[in-house]
Amino acid sequence: MGQAQNKIKALKLVAKAAVYSRYSSEMQASCSCQDQIDRIADLAKNDQVVSRQFTNHKIAIAPDWICTDEAVSGRKAGRWGYQKILKGIREKAFDLLLVDDLSRLTRDLGGLLDLYQLLKHHDIELISVSDRLSSLDPNAKIFFTVRGMISDFGNDIHAERTLRGMEARARNLFSTGQKPHGYGSRPTITENRKGKEVKSHFEIFIIPEQAETVQKIFKLYSEGFGVQCIAKKLNEEKIPPPRPNAHGWQTGPIHRFLTNEKYIGKWVFKKHTFSTDPDTGKRVKKPRPRHEWIEKHCEALRIIPQTIWDKVQSILAENQKTAQKRFPKNPKATWGNKGRVDNRYLLSGSLKCHKCNGALVTVSGRSGGYYGCVNANRHGTCDNRFLTSRVKLERAFIQYLSENIVPSTEVIEYATQKFNALVRQYLQRGPTRKNELETELKKITTELNRLVEFIVQGNVSEAVAGAIKQRETRKTRISEELASLARADDKKLFITPHYVQSRLAEMVKNLSSHADKYNGLVREILQEPLIIEKLDNKYRLKGMLNLGNILCSDNVLLASPTGFEPVLPP
Repeated sequence: MGQAQNKIKALKLVAKAAVYSRYSSEMQASCSCQDQIDRIADLAKNDQVVSRQFTNHKIAIAPDWICTDEAVSGRKAGRWGYQKILKGIREKAFDLLLVDDLSRLTRDLGGLLDLYQLLKHHDIELISVSDRLSSLDPNAKIFFTVRGMISDFGNDIHAERTLRGMEARARNLFSTGQKPHGYGSRPTITENRKGKEVKSHFEIFIIPEQAETVQKIFKLYSEGFGVQCIAKKLNEEKIPPPRPNAHGWQTGPIHRFLTNEKYIGKWVFKKHTFSTDPDTGKRVKKPRPRHEWIEKHCEALRIIPQTIWDKVQSILAENQKTAQKRFPKNPKATWGNKGRVDNRYLLSGSLKCHKCNGALVTVSGRSGGYYGCVNANRHGTCDNRFLTSRVKLERAFIQYLSENIVPSTEVIEYATQKFNALVRQYLQRGPTRKNELETELKKITTELNRLVEFIVQGNVSEAVAGAIKQRETRKTRISEELASLARADDKKLFITPHYVQSRLAEMVKNLSSHADKYNGLVREILQEPLIIEKLDNKYRLKGMLNLGNILCSDNVLLASPTGFEPVLPP
């Protein structure tokens, strides 16, 4: 009996651990990640990994939670292994997170502090074996801040050195990675670094076969052929597209070819720069001042004669003026390109071809317009050549909603119950959510005060400014959600079937009278683009509706949709 109890006790004294490893450059040894994992495993096996939370526990590394990212920068938050670790933290899938070094997790100050808060909130301990640091140490937060700043400064220095090296390449007309269709590159220097053969100083050269295709595109456009006609012609002749995995030639790449100055031997480096938006985390492209550009002209790399280039640019400018007069930009467009012609109608951007899964767009303006497959009619890569009247299609869609969705007791009851269930669930966790938000708000306020004090002491840097902006944005969102919870009224939030039906009827009425203004609403209530399929002498429209966006705000959506299949004459 005593032995059994000891075994049970021994089983309980085990802390489940996850391991994360990463190396950032292909210049490093490919076994770098495994070396980190082996070192951590060896230290854990010999009880040399000291935990503050699990002092009397045996650390057991879970094989399913050994996550790696190879040849990936620590500034990229979208790393597969790192995202898996973050998911595991939120699910409390392990007790400990072990890393060889903090910089393996992230080299961003804001990201490192956010990770610290996430670990603390979910009661998971992080141990950096090289730093001999636990996230539960009394001064851990200060160390996290300092280490994050050091990594951030290191990133800036590395980026500056890389840029200087690329500038030197650009000044000597070596490749910096900008090679459009028609050009290739080959190394001029081969070195041995850490046992690896490294090639550098790639000279640019013209690929004759691709250059002929580029010349053909310019010649056809200068003779009056549009980009759609050129795409179809290239696909009919089975000329390989720029990307081997692309579905034939598209109009977008062809238009970019026609405006690329590299084809007349003009190569420009440092024309743009990229920065990360602290609110969204997305990289944003921004123009550089003209005096920072590095411009090189090389006649040996010219593919297009100057006379043809000038004629093409003249035609492009004239076409742009005509398009601006016919289709002025709409500043209130729902989403996407605000000047896009295909977003003018009720179902624009909401239709797909059943054969190639390509978009259905307006390919003719006669009799109100006709929808057709873009790949069949503009690119020549699909054989689905049928056209369907835009007016008839919109009328059939609205009629189906009016006759089958609005009066349907089953649909109305389902939508009402689903909405009220979600509201009830939201209100039930209101007090808990409020406490969580208030606690997080206090933490963020304290962090902001410390960061501001850090700046007042003369420690100014972009990294600290970015960390402050991230926290201010989060603080604003927390305050807004707290205000929303305070305004919540149980009696006013719940809805009745009559209310649901009236909202749906109002929506259908608006679609019928102002179809051109409700393109955005249709996109919101459709879970995915509608598919048109021809059956005998009729066309069937298949799709799924999500009524949640009609009934409530963006924060509450109906989980299950309703399907429909209206049939309309050709």
